[in-house]
Amino acid sequence: MFENLTDVTCYRLFDAAHVNNIASGGLLKPKFSETHTRNSGEESCRIFFFIKENSGTVMYNGNWKDIHDYQMFFIFPGEDFTMKCEKEATDCFYISFRLPGKIPWNNFDNVIVLNEFKREFLDLSISLASACLLKERDKSADILGHFLQRLDEIITKSSIVFATRHFDTSFKGFPRHFHAQEYQIDYCASGTGYYFMVDHWVKYSPGTFCFVPPPLVHESILSQTDKADIYGIKFLVANDRHILLPPREPFVVKVPPERRSKILSILKKITGQSVQDLPISSLMLNNLIALLHDLKNSLEYLEDANLLTQVKQAVDTGYSFPLKIADIALQLHLTPEHLSRQFKKLSGQTLASYINNLRINSSITMLVNTDMPLKQIASECGFKNVNYFNTVFKQRYAITPREMRRQNLSTTKRQDAPV
Repeated sequence: MFENLTDVTCYRLFDAAHVNNIASGGLLKPKFSETHTRNSGEESCRIFFFIKENSGTVMYNGNWKDIHDYQMFFIFPGEDFTMKCEKEATDCFYISFRLPGKIPWNNFDNVIVLNEFKREFLDLSISLASACLLKERDKSADILGHFLQRLDEIITKSSIVFATRHFDTSFKGFPRHFHAQEYQIDYCASGTGYYFMVDHWVKYSPGTFCFVPPPLVHESILSQTDKADIYGIKFLVANDRHILLPPREPFVVKVPPERRSKILSILKKITGQSVQDLPISSLMLNNLIALLHDLKNSLEYLEDANLLTQVKQAVDTGYSFPLKIADIALQLHLTPEHLSRQFKKLSGQTLASYINNLRINSSITMLVNTDMPLKQIASECGFKNVNYFNTVFKQRYAITPREMRRQNLSTTKRQDAPV
C-alpha cells in the first residue's frame, strides 16, 4: 500500500517559528506571519507529529483543533489549513512525501498516538529524520513506508482515541468543531452552560449526557462562575465484528439521579486510565457503546410516553368538539401522518379509533342516565351528525343507541319491580 514513496522529507523542529513557517510554505526562514494557510497547489502529503503539547491551534477544512502530546495532523494535497503554535519551544516532526495512487484514510485529519505505540513512532520518526538528513532516499522511503503501515493499523482499529476530565473553573468549553470519523461523548457531572449540536442549543447541567456521531458539528460553552466537572471521550469504530455499532443519530438526555453512578463508573474507568497513557480493552469500549444504546432507548421511551400523554390530554379535553387529527398534530408540532403512525405504534390502535371510543363511552353514560335526544347526545359527544353516531355505535355494539337505551330501560324496570 505504501510503496513507491517519493520526495520524502523529515525534520525535527524545536522552534515554533520553524513549525509555523513550514506550515505557511516557507523553508525554515526566521520570519513568519501570524496566519499560515496551506498552498492548495501543493502535491505532497504532509504530517505534523507533535511530541509535546502546544497551546496553539490548527484549523483544517474549517475545523478547529488543539495540539496535544503525540498528536499527528495529516495535511493532504489540495487541502487548506491554518497552524499557529503559541509556545516558543516545541517538539514537532514535519514529514512530507508523495504517494502515487489513492491516499488511504484521507478522511482523517488527526490522530493521537496511544502510549503503547509512542516509543515505536518516536524511534521511527528519529530514524526517518536522520536518513533524510543524510540524504539516504531509499532508506527514508523504507522507514516512512513502515511508519505509514503502522499508522494505518492504528487508524483502522476500533479504539477510544481520547479521554479527559475537566475539573476546574478555568475550563470554559470548546469552540465549534467536528470529527471526521470519531464519535464524541460529553457528560456533565457538575456545572452549567449550553451545548450546540447540529443546528440547535441545549442546556448543559448536572446529569446532561451528549452523544455526537461524525461528522456533526458541536460546541460547548460553560458558565463563567460554576465549577465544571465534564467528561469528554472520543472513540473510533472500524469494521470490527467484535465491537458493537454505535447509535447513528445524535442525542442529548438528562440522566436521572439514580442512574448517574453507573454512568460515572464507566466514564471514570476510561478517563481515570487516561487513554493517552494506557490502552483500552474492546470490552470497555463495548460497555461504553452499550451504555449509549441504553441511554438512547431510555430517551426514546420517555419521548414516546410524553407524546402519548400529550395526545391523550388533547383528545380527552377536546373529543366533545369537532376534533381533527390535523388539529392535534398542529398543537404538537408534528405532521398528521407522523402523529397517526406514532400513536398506532405506541397504543396499538388508531387515533381515530381512540377518539371514537371516548365519544362512544361518553354517549353510553348519557343514554342510560338521561332522556336526552339522540341528536343532542351525538352533538355533545363530538359526532358530526346522528347518522354517523348510529353507524359507529352499531359497529362496536351490534345494536343502535336507541336499542341500547330501550334494553337499559327494560332492565331497570325489572329490577325496580316489586318481588
